[in-house]
Amino acid sequence: MGKSRKEADKKGLTQASVIPFRSGRDGLQFCLITARKSGRWGFPKGSIPRALTPVQAALMEAHEEAGLVGSVVGEPLGGYRYRKRGRKEKESVVVMLMEVSSISLHWKESEQRQRLWTNAEGVQRRLEKGSLKQLFGRALDRLAGAPSVDEGSFLESPDEPNDGDEGPAGGDASH
Repeated sequence: MGKSRKEADKKGLTQASVIPFRSGRDGLQFCLITARKSGRWGFPKGSIPRALTPVQAALMEAHEEAGLVGSVVGEPLGGYRYRKRGRKEKESVVVMLMEVSSISLHWKESEQRQRLWTNAEGVQRRLEKGSLKQLFGRALDRLAGAPSVDEGSFLESPDEPNDGDEGPAGGDASH
């Protein structure tokens, strides 16, 4: 996925996302952040600027939205499509696994988002979008060394709310 934005355009990709993880004393932990408008839990994601590859864009979003630095592990897990409020065209998001090497206490969007490190069960409890839950399952399979049958495929999200449709999500947050 180190291809240029030109290659991303050919594939119809408009956004890039990462599922950040780290190894801790209690096993693997994953980082969730809240959406600015809805407050729902999810993973860092954002538009792919023309000058960046999808990998570079995803790592930039992880830094800006969650204060995380790290590297993408392997090929993309897959992706999903959704429609942003007020837009006709669907966004196509490619999702990658990111191993976190550094965590900032203060970051660009720290006043706008909550950040939470939790185990796999905590992630599954907090994610609302079915497509994100499926992609997270693929991430768990990859981390466990098990092949995922659908890895790399895109999931449609026709009836799922987009970022900004619902009120704030609850949950404990820790930085």
